[in-house]
Amino acid sequence: MKENLSSDEGQSIYRRRKYDVEPVLGRMKRDFGVRRTHLRGQKSVENDIGLVLMSMNLVK
Repeated sequence: MKENLSSDEGQSIYRRRKYDVEPVLGRMKRDFGVRRTHLRGQKSVENDIGLVLMSMNLVK
């Protein structure tokens, strides 16, 4: 990871992540109260987060 971030391309990708991913996660936490999942298993968690993301799209 450190090698990837030290390259110019890696820094560029990481900078873009701030604008693409972080606001969505922040909205999930602030507006929808999703701080953690109470389910077990990857498929269950994917379904749970999928429902939250679908509801976020409906609110848009």
